[in-house]
Amino acid sequence: MNRHRLNAYMTIEAGLVLPLVIGVFLFLFQILVYWYDSCLLEQDLAMVAVRSASELCNKSEGRDMYIEERLSDIYREKYVLCKWNKLEAGIKHHNVFVEGAGVTGIRQKFEIESKYNIEIFDPVGFIRGVDKFTGQGNGGENGT
Repeated sequence: MNRHRLNAYMTIEAGLVLPLVIGVFLFLFQILVYWYDSCLLEQDLAMVAVRSASELCNKSEGRDMYIEERLSDIYREKYVLCKWNKLEAGIKHHNVFVEGAGVTGIRQKFEIESKYNIEIFDPVGFIRGVDKFTGQGNGGENGT
């Protein structure tokens, strides 16, 4: 009878410790998936906002359509467990706004959200303005 008592520690260990270890690994997996999906959302929305803001300086018509096309270009299959709740973009007061939100995780527990608001800008005009300000453009001290 003594012998059976000595071998029972493996049963207790498997019954108590193993579920705890599996639970910790599942929680860590869920946190890593959350970080991955939220980073992808940040990256995709920033890319849409910056590209739209730099391209729209030359367009007067079809701006909303252009932004919606950029939004539809987001490849959504790369997200691991993200379920989209909101994905919007548009123009307000000469600014491009892009907003996205969703839930992610094994049981859709974690909310992710990102917002960008970027002024529509002309990169060439900005560089020329900086050159004039620093004296490197036409009429500056260097005479270039």
